[in-house]
Amino acid sequence: MVAIPGFLSSILGFLSSVFGIFQRRQQQSASEQHLDDVGAIMDDNYYKRDIVIAGKKLSLSPYPREQINAVRDIGHIAWLGGPAVAKFASSHLMEFCRILLDDDEPVELKKQTLYSIIEVCVGTKENQEKARWNGLLETLYTLLDCRVFALRRGATACLAVLVDGNYTNHVAVLDMKNMKEKLLKILQDDWRAWKRNEAARLIVMLGLNRVDENGTTSSGKV
Repeated sequence: MVAIPGFLSSILGFLSSVFGIFQRRQQQSASEQHLDDVGAIMDDNYYKRDIVIAGKKLSLSPYPREQINAVRDIGHIAWLGGPAVAKFASSHLMEFCRILLDDDEPVELKKQTLYSIIEVCVGTKENQEKARWNGLLETLYTLLDCRVFALRRGATACLAVLVDGNYTNHVAVLDMKNMKEKLLKILQDDWRAWKRNEAARLIVMLGLNRVDENGTTSSGKV
């Protein structure tokens, strides 16, 4: 009987310690808990781990600058990590599509989203297909008429990446209404900050610069 109080004291001490850990865990933000979990289970692939972290920051942060940085990280990591990591990053294509369609999202976030789509999908047919399944071709098509020049240039560059080496995407984009007219308009934009005029590139890729019966190219300037 003399040992019972000591035993109970040990049990109570243990339970108090466990309860304290639980309280501290509860006090952590959802983001902090997630980062801890990711660090514990994904140490074998730092690229994938960092994409998960960036994705969580994108979904949880209320601050546009943090969201922009998260989207940028997803794109850069996908490009640096190779095909397997790019495939892993493609899980964010649906969220990217949502951002582009949301009129309330900042222009800078949409610009970075377009650049990241390029990094996730370039040279990866599986991701090109997934982009089409998630409605990105149609979303990019609507941005071709955007009054913000940077967004319509980015959308044009994205389309060029998504049709490159992909017959199904090529046909889908080529069949979009007034595609040639839209690209000819964007062709006149200021592309000096870009490596090349992506509208001219897409016109050639889609075969819209073919010589017509009058001996002139259908795209005029290209």
